[in-house]
Parts: sequence; C-alpha cells; structure tokens
Amino acid sequence: MKLIEFKNHKKEILRALIDSANSDRGVLFVHGFERTTIEYKFKNIVDQLTGKVNLFRFDFAGCGMSDGDFTNFTVAEKVLELEAAIVAFKKVCPKLKKVTLVGHSIAGPIIVSLLQEKHALIDKVIWLGPAFNHRALLRYYFVRAWLKGKKVIDYSNYEKYFSNLAYTIFLKKKIVERKAHYMSMKYYHENMDIDYSDYLGSMMIPLEKILIVHGLKDEKVPLESCVLPKVIQVIKVKGGDHELEEPTQVKQYLSKVIKFIQS
Repeated sequence: MKLIEFKNHKKEILRALIDSANSDRGVLFVHGFERTTIEYKFKNIVDQLTGKVNLFRFDFAGCGMSDGDFTNFTVAEKVLELEAAIVAFKKVCPKLKKVTLVGHSIAGPIIVSLLQEKHALIDKVIWLGPAFNHRALLRYYFVRAWLKGKKVIDYSNYEKYFSNLAYTIFLKKKIVERKAHYMSMKYYHENMDIDYSDYLGSMMIPLEKILIVHGLKDEKVPLESCVLPKVIQVIKVKGGDHELEEPTQVKQYLSKVIKFIQS
C-alpha cells in the first residue's frame, strides 16, 4: 500500500491509498457525504481483494485525507474530482483495462452523472445505499430537521408534514451547518428537483453491469425512495441500515460483491 497525491480541477491536493497488484483490473472506491474511503464498508472489500486486483481509495476535497474546502460541495464538482481520480489511478497502474466503481450514498448521483459519457476504463458499478432521488430525499431530510422533537417522521409520512413555504424560506439561506462542516446552498439548489435514477437508462454501461446493495432498514435513504430498472441486480440486506457495516449485514452481501467484481 502507498499514499499518493493528485490535484483536482481547483488545484487542491487530494490523497489516495493504492494497493497495486499484477492485474489489469482495478476497483476505485467513492465515499459518501462527509465521509471517507477508509470506512469498514470499503475496507471489508479491500481485505478480500488485496493482491488480486488494483485498489484505489481516495477522499474528496475537504474530506478525510484530502485538502480543500467542503463548503461548496456539489455533485458536479465531485464528478470532476472522480474524473481526476480515474486519471490518477491509470497513471499509477498503467496496465489497467477494466475498473469497477464502488460507491456509497451520494456516490450514486456522482457516478451516474459521470457515466452519462463513455469512460473507456469503467466496466462495472457497485452502489451501497445510493441516494438517487434527491427531490424526495432533500424534502424528507428537511421535514425531519424542521420537526425534530415535535413529530415522529419517517419516509412513509414526511409528505404529510412538508411545508412548501417553510422549505422555500430554508432554500433562501446562504449557508447551513452540517455535522462537521458549514455548507453553501449550492448543493440544495443543484439537486432539489432531480431524481438521478431517471438517468440510469442513459448510462454508458449496460445495466446488467450494475449491482446495488441496500439495507431494508435504511432510514436515511430508504429503498422505496426510488424506482430502479428491473434488470439491475439488487441485494436487499435484512436489518441493513445506511452504513451497511455491522458484521451480520456484511455477511449477507460481501461474498456476492466480491464475486461480481471478479466475474
């Protein structure tokens, strides 16, 4: 394993962990919102594949190991960073011919946006709890935060309590506070009316090359939040939450993910 540095489109330094192998295959990991690719959901896959395929774990700007500012996070910005990561992966592992992208949560919109254009290296995609339907999810998150402590809100009833007026006022803010960062409203304005699952059919890889792992107890991105094409393989994890890291959850999908990558 080695640590490398490369620059994004803003000349900020991004960092990645590389595990090289004598193989023309690779796996590139794409982390979720305010997360990092050294999480166990990715480490579990890395541990199974080290020495068999080339592995590339990088962090977006302002996250984990990488420099930069998280404040102006948008899907469009992260697509550019993912493109830079693919170039860096190929540079370090020049024999690469096929790359599988493995992404969590917000990686759904990022990867589906990237693959609206053809990328010669990208062969397969695996998504863990992808957050496709942003139009619905952003409203769902708003209602939960707005009525926190006043109502019990879940995905089945959030629309009942949604206030368009309150949401409109919220969207006029200039900046909001996240768990670990301040964030501009660019992300909300970019995604408030988008369901990224609408773009699955226009991806430049066959839908048979996609595998989705989703927890049946995922309260953050409920499985019912989007409708997927039937041809896409979906592993439904019993008791699975959004993190998909508990050992009893991992046992339900890890071997299938490894088989899908190596097939």
